[in-house]
Amino acid sequence: MRSEPSNKWARRSPKRSAHTGKHSNAMRSLSRNMRANRPMCEVCEKRPSTEVHHKRKWSEDVHARLDPRNLVCVCRDCHELIEKANAWSI
Repeated sequence: MRSEPSNKWARRSPKRSAHTGKHSNAMRSLSRNMRANRPMCEVCEKRPSTEVHHKRKWSEDVHARLDPRNLVCVCRDCHELIEKANAWSI
């Protein structure tokens, strides 16, 4: 007989749904397509875009989560600066 692990951290977490998961398949696909069309960071214009930033937080506006008009292609360094400033908009 198979028994469940006694350690709560050893159990698998439930799979996130596409509506609540931060990195859903739809978001990954959209991010990949946007970065292919905008290969350079839209902020510094010096480094390749490796991530997308939501202008309006997707947790606050669920409908804007997959809206390309709400996304900006950025490099990792610029994304960190934007997140720290927390007051950046285009």
